[in-house]
Amino acid sequence: MLLTILILNLAVTTFYLITQIRILLSSTSPQSPIFNLQSPVSNPPSLSPNYQLSIINYQLSIPILTSFLALTFLLIHTHALPPNSLKQSVAALNQAIRPTDAIITNDPEIAMPFAERYKGNAPVLGLNNGGFPLPEAVMRRLEETIANHNQIWWLPNWLPPEESGVEQMLATQGFKTRSETFDGQRLLLFVFPSPDSMVTTPTGATFGDLITLDEAAYPPQTPANHSLPVE
Repeated sequence: MLLTILILNLAVTTFYLITQIRILLSSTSPQSPIFNLQSPVSNPPSLSPNYQLSIINYQLSIPILTSFLALTFLLIHTHALPPNSLKQSVAALNQAIRPTDAIITNDPEIAMPFAERYKGNAPVLGLNNGGFPLPEAVMRRLEETIANHNQIWWLPNWLPPEESGVEQMLATQGFKTRSETFDGQRLLLFVFPSPDSMVTTPTGATFGDLITLDEAAYPPQTPANHSLPVE
């Protein structure tokens, strides 16, 4: 909203400036002989160019001032006033992120405050997508990210999980090992282990009288600070 006001103010200021310059140039052009022959009573002397320029400067000060105020509020809103939910989620991300991980965001409005507060070295993929079907370019980027990273952090927008095409793709192909909410802002971690690294082991465990776990698949070794996916 503030960006729209700023753009409109700049457009109005530019148009007004061009119009006033044209008026000033036309008033200082040589007068025709017929105009010079007219009575000075019916044609009072025109204002001097310097005086007209001072009037233009005064009139321009109002739209320029409003543009400056809109720009100031925009910068304050973008840089100094991020929502507390974003601060908390990025702080948690900074504590747990690894350079080999990847981050996917889905809200362009948080791009700048997120970049200012994110301290990790993991790559960030910024998206702005809703439900299915996802564009082919987005599908390709997601597949490349999943293929190149074992852990992907997901910082979604306001869409519910069942309506987000990106989140549904992450949940279908990976394991959700972490899910936190900070004042409405969700932060999730999906793990994508290589199929070759998963070892199937018989368990024969029974939970209550209805659930029996016959076997489990998990990697034989898990480094420290890594998620342990179990299928």
